[in-house]
Amino acid sequence: MIFKELMPGQKIPPLHPKVQDGIIIFFSSMVHEDIKDFNGIKDQCQKLVQILNPYMENMIKEFAVENVILASDIERVEEFIIEHTPPPPAPGEEEAAKDGKKGGKEKPKDKKP
Repeated sequence: MIFKELMPGQKIPPLHPKVQDGIIIFFSSMVHEDIKDFNGIKDQCQKLVQILNPYMENMIKEFAVENVILASDIERVEEFIIEHTPPPPAPGEEEAAKDGKKGGKEKPKDKKP
């Protein structure tokens, strides 16, 4: 998402919970005819701006699509998701990160003479 230029002191509105769901539903419902060329992708992005701008106080300027992957069947999509989804943190790593620890171990403390 690329936002419009902000005025001094103006902040980007918080991301409305429906925005992420809207993006996922919008792009996952497309077919090849919708995005078969760059003009089609641009048109779809403009439609998405119109759909989501009311939720974002009309601050969305445009969507920049960096990659488009076309899949012939759901198995290919599932393979892509598996390959590109980061693994969940190992047990203890999430809590350790919150406590400033790494890998469940405490950080070494400075030794005083």
